[in-house]
Amino acid sequence: MKHLFLSILFIGLISNVQAQDSSTIKKHEIGIGTGFFTQNLSNTNLISPYFFTYKSINQSNYAFRFGLGGYYSEENNDSISFSNPNDFRLAVRVGWEKRYNLAKNWLINVGGDLSYRLDQEKKSVLENNVQKEIMINSSEQFGFGVVAGFQYYFNDRISISTESTILFSFGEQKSETKMSSGVSIINDATRNRDLEFILPTSIFLVVAF
Repeated sequence: MKHLFLSILFIGLISNVQAQDSSTIKKHEIGIGTGFFTQNLSNTNLISPYFFTYKSINQSNYAFRFGLGGYYSEENNDSISFSNPNDFRLAVRVGWEKRYNLAKNWLINVGGDLSYRLDQEKKSVLENNVQKEIMINSSEQFGFGVVAGFQYYFNDRISISTESTILFSFGEQKSETKMSSGVSIINDATRNRDLEFILPTSIFLVVAF
């Protein structure tokens, strides 16, 4: 199931970019957001996980949208029991939106996304400074949702934006132990479904070209 979902996600990304010829594309926009900083300050899922966005906007004010986020940290641990635990996060989305002029310099957008997110925590268990096993806690989520946002243009090139998302997601949380012998043991695996409201807490600086 997850391979099918990922295939749909990335085929949609490639095919939609290739399907637009130069006669229909009005402009491109790249956004850099504060999600990268806010996700490091808080563990809540109500903060947007994306810090890079791309939009391809046609003359009818429809836009193909793409978002990417990620995080990696490694802790230097002097404990004799654990060696350098690390956290890894990846988030990606693709979708479409319709854009409406609200007032001078103001614009609103509504649309929908498909999304994928992976969170993983890994640490090695040592015994007499020899790695005996690796403990992995992971969460893999697939989702689809509706989005609404605002954008303010300082001029034709520079703007700022923010948006909210109602996201339905499903996936699996898993705790796994990999032994030095090569044996993998699933300690716990739980399937889940969630309905999340992602707040408009990230501001994006957007450049059009």
